[in-house]
Amino acid sequence: MIRPLLMTLILTALTTPFAYAADAADEDSVAVQAAREKWVKNKGYKVYYTKKFDLSDLPHFKPEQKVSGTIRMWGSNYFTDSPLADYWIEEFHKYQPDVKFALHLKTTLHAIPGLIFGMSDIGPMGRQITWDELLSYQRERNHLPIGIVAVTGSRSFPCSSSTAFSGRSAPARGVS
Repeated sequence: MIRPLLMTLILTALTTPFAYAADAADEDSVAVQAAREKWVKNKGYKVYYTKKFDLSDLPHFKPEQKVSGTIRMWGSNYFTDSPLADYWIEEFHKYQPDVKFALHLKTTLHAIPGLIFGMSDIGPMGRQITWDELLSYQRERNHLPIGIVAVTGSRSFPCSSSTAFSGRSAPARGVS
């Protein structure tokens, strides 16, 4: 009886300093993430390109039907670390004012799991989908996600972003 109790006390004494070290490391990690988020947000709102394009020659868009509901997006933080998501939502509401958006845009790593487990309708990613993510999605949903390559970088910063949709067809059909 004494021996198991003694072993428990010894193990507790040995692991306690590590627990305190882990807590300090966790606090440092959280502080680093908060500082990174602030830095990225400041960088994302800086205007690098001021040339405005004349889009008046494009055909006028008129939606074929009005839709309502919520478009849920989980994935890349690139769209909310800058005003881009706000611009898209504002313009979308000009044509479909009854649509709401639920954005959970923290990291590309949330995009595919959000689609797999039905938490999102659209999964914007800052890269192409990996083989493991594709296989996982296919095994859970019994079909492949629809991917659209867009927002592929700039003259100075090439990247390969894509967006995956959960269904066999794009969500909010009939809406552009």
